Amino acid sequence: MFNEPTAIGLDVHARSVRAAVLDTITGEVIEAKLPPDSVEIVDWVAGIAQQHGPVHAAYEAGPTGFGLARKLLAAGIGCTGRGAVEDHPAGRGQGQDRRAGRVTAGAAAADERAGRGASPACAGSQP
Repeated sequence: MFNEPTAIGLDVHARSVRAAVLDTITGEVIEAKLPPDSVEIVDWVAGIAQQHGPVHAAYEAGPTGFGLARKLLAAGIGCTGRGAVEDHPAGRGQGQDRRAGRVTAGAAAADERAGRGASPACAGSQP
């Protein structure tokens, strides 16, 4: 069941995070470049939730996103780890980071519609 009307995609890197918000009711898309500080990102996501209602986040799974995912979950924000949006060479441009954020936001919305919750990696469980 799709409970969160707003999906957030996070393309997490060591030095920055590209975020895209998709409000599935209004169709509004918001994009932002955020610092790599997990506390600031959780606060930003919480602010989006205050403006747009319940949210679900997805991030490109990788070592820089695991800690952020755990903090989002601890704050009560649904989170799904996703595989890489595409195979990309090192040094991809900012346009590709924005695209990855939008694609990941769409994936978060699709996950919620399909009834999939946080992946085990996102929830911090061990194999």
